[in-house]
Amino acid sequence: RLYTVDTLAREIWVHAIGEGGALSEARLFAAISPDDGWPDGVSCDAEGGVWLGLWNGWRARRYDRDGQITDEVRLPVANVTKIALGGEDGQTAYATTARKGLDEAELRAQPLAGHIFSFPVKV
Repeated sequence: RLYTVDTLAREIWVHAIGEGGALSEARLFAAISPDDGWPDGVSCDAEGGVWLGLWNGWRARRYDRDGQITDEVRLPVANVTKIALGGEDGQTAYATTARKGLDEAELRAQPLAGHIFSFPVKV
């Protein structure tokens, strides 16, 4: 599978990867509610789950292969940009975040904006 994110439309799309790398027509994998922010970079885990950061959403989120939300991790910053998986056992998620677009009051309220966070994951 190949996942693509249309941030402004708040959609994640998926293509099947066929013989020789040919991609199937895209189908909608998940739509993000405006209340949840904008989807940013995605990463896949060992079970085929999809992790993403939510810009202006204050969280990281995991979907199973069928597009159902299985996990959410709230962070102390609004702009979560990307989730990477690693650590010694592969069960640590790392979330990058951004300061971009935050005004002085928001930066005072989110002094950790722009930092990298980590949290344990099951897969």
